[in-house]
Amino acid sequence: MHAINNKQSNLNSIPSDGSERAFYRGYHLRRPCIVIHPAPGDKGHREASSYVSIGRHLRQASVPVPEIYDFDPVAGIITVEDLGDISLQAEIKRLAGLGACDRIAGLYRSALLALARMQVVGGRLFDPSWSYDTPRYDSRLAFQKEAKYFLGSFVWGMMGLEWTFGLEEELRHFSMKIDAMHWADFFLHRDFQSRNILVQPGDILRIIDFQGGRMGPLGYDAGSLLFDPYTSLPFDLIDGLFGDYVDMLHGFGLELERNGFWADFKILSLFRLLQALGAYSFLSVIKGKDFFKTYIPVAVASLNALLDDGIFDEVNALRRLVKKISDCKMKLLSL
Repeated sequence: MHAINNKQSNLNSIPSDGSERAFYRGYHLRRPCIVIHPAPGDKGHREASSYVSIGRHLRQASVPVPEIYDFDPVAGIITVEDLGDISLQAEIKRLAGLGACDRIAGLYRSALLALARMQVVGGRLFDPSWSYDTPRYDSRLAFQKEAKYFLGSFVWGMMGLEWTFGLEEELRHFSMKIDAMHWADFFLHRDFQSRNILVQPGDILRIIDFQGGRMGPLGYDAGSLLFDPYTSLPFDLIDGLFGDYVDMLHGFGLELERNGFWADFKILSLFRLLQALGAYSFLSVIKGKDFFKTYIPVAVASLNALLDDGIFDEVNALRRLVKKISDCKMKLLSL
């Protein structure tokens, strides 16, 4: 296999962010490529297989993902197209420094259009067996892997708070709203944020890290992107971009009732922010990747602002806890 017999390519290691996989930059048949070595153990090999199956499916659906050049299923090594290293996060930061608000909004519209295609067209003929973790996103996943992750890694672990009376049961009950959502059978990337979108010349966007894909509710990935702590968009821009996203979905034949979908979007954004805080805490405290601490105060501020919406009246224990944490600004900033 070319992925293994690539020693002559002088592979150079590149950062892996929060992943346990190893990444190298080199050449495959004289084309720039990225070689991805799996995380340790059986789960790493299953994750690699998911990447290949989902990546090939999405590419057939004309979703802008990297071309897969080679895959060694025994070693779990994948060789893919090199899309460069300019993330949407980096480009937004650069454009914000220039005051280029229109270009920022334009990039987000392009990302949302690619997302709409990925969700709708990529959801067609999607085989749940390709998903190495769970076949779909539902209330059980939201509670176990997002709400409890938030409690264990962030609230109890990083913040050292013991006061969570009634909160776990409150979040368990609130997560059940996800199972009642009408728009629930679409492809879900589950980590659709600005560091997983690469920008190429001409503001062409490409999507990476889709190996955690599965079926799920329509609003989750949009919430992941628009409430992304890596870029921290203002709420008025989020509101406008959400309207554009709904129009894009109409273009793919979906007749959405905006107010109901807006509520779903915010509920899913809440659970995504809980997941993000759990992940940032775990990666910084357990894995020693201090880079992620930078985004904890931003995520807390977004979560606190989001909880002001009346649709979250049922999670008052969470509201009180997040407000208490948000008010501890000095502790947050010293993490």
